[in-house]
Parts: sequence; C-alpha cells; structure tokens
Amino acid sequence: MNYVLSWDRPASPPGRSFIPTHAVSVAADKRLQVDRFASAGVPTPQTHLLDGLAQAAQLDDRVGRWIVKYPTSCGASGHRFLDDPSPLGGDWPK
Repeated sequence: MNYVLSWDRPASPPGRSFIPTHAVSVAADKRLQVDRFASAGVPTPQTHLLDGLAQAAQLDDRVGRWIVKYPTSCGASGHRFLDDPSPLGGDWPK
C-alpha cells in the first residue's frame, strides 16, 4: 500500500493508497479546507501572522489563551501557549 502525500495529476496514482486520493487533493490546498469547513459549520480558531512575540503579546486576551506555532511544525508539534513562562527554545526564529 502506498503512502501518497502529494499528487498533481488528474488521474489517481496507481495502486492502493493508505490516504484516499481525494483527501490528498483537499489537503494540498488549505483554501479548499477553509471553504469546506465553513460550509459545514466547523468552528476554526482565529489565526494571526505576526512578526514576533512582541506583537503576539499585544493580542486581545479576552477571547481566551493564544497558542504560538513553531513555523515548521506539523501535527501541533512545537506549539505552546503564549503565556507559558518558560523561554522559547534556541531554534525558534526571533
């Protein structure tokens, strides 16, 4: 069984895939996911792209706790709460 993560041709890849081809197609374009989630009423968190922690510290905290995402993380690996008192690791971009 194949583990297809990307496929840019109109026909499905040959053989059986662990991840359905349609799922790969949808996941390849996050904008399609946003549209489908919105049309199905799936709640999604607010997202802000900021230049650094100083900007993040100015976010309005009335909506709850904010999470900082490591720029290249996957599957929530490297995410942390903004109010976590421990310093960011040395590999975090400043």
